[in-house]
Amino acid sequence: DSSEIQCFYPFLLLHFPPEICLSPECLRSAADLKQTMNTRVDPCEDFYAFTCGNWAEDHPRPETYTSYDWFSERQSRILRNVRTYLQKNDSDSEPEPVRQSRAMYRACM
Repeated sequence: DSSEIQCFYPFLLLHFPPEICLSPECLRSAADLKQTMNTRVDPCEDFYAFTCGNWAEDHPRPETYTSYDWFSERQSRILRNVRTYLQKNDSDSEPEPVRQSRAMYRACM
């Protein structure tokens, strides 16, 4: 029952402290997650609204999209980053497959 878990949890934290990631990537992800949360919602009543309730307010749907969510926003961001990377000039220090990928991209554009 839940009282047993509540009693056992401090023991777990004492003997197995959680590892906390403090890298810039982890801190940025934590800030993103915190910003999307709607803490006015009871997570036991509507967990999705609690965890993602503010996302739509901060990320209006682009006119060209019929639907828009966290995954489509990330997909757009990744595609923009890949395009930017492929449009850069080649460097002698880059592996040959990277230069070949850029050449193929330029041939298609």
